[in-house]
Amino acid sequence: ITLICRLAKEKGINVKRVTETKLNNMSRGASHQGVIAMGACAEYVSPEDILSIANEKGENPFIIICDEIEDPHNLGAIIRTAEAAGAHGVIIPKRRSASLNATVFKTSA
Repeated sequence: ITLICRLAKEKGINVKRVTETKLNNMSRGASHQGVIAMGACAEYVSPEDILSIANEKGENPFIIICDEIEDPHNLGAIIRTAEAAGAHGVIIPKRRSASLNATVFKTSA
């Protein structure tokens, strides 16, 4: 596990240590061997990329900035609303925010 954490950190992947109980809940009873990886269901881009999208469309940038939105259902609803309103992108912090997971993806659809 230490090797996995070290390699992940070297690649810039956020590592969060949690209890065995948390791992069991996250794996829903499947064997996890002490490690669970979660991937994003959408692509993260830089703020510069969002500005480029607006520029390519010849529009003033319309960006939604979220702070500490921890509930994935709320984040999904914000993304869905941003899309409907014509926003060029949504900015979320790396920490203290819901990550782009299956719940966010489903709620945003």
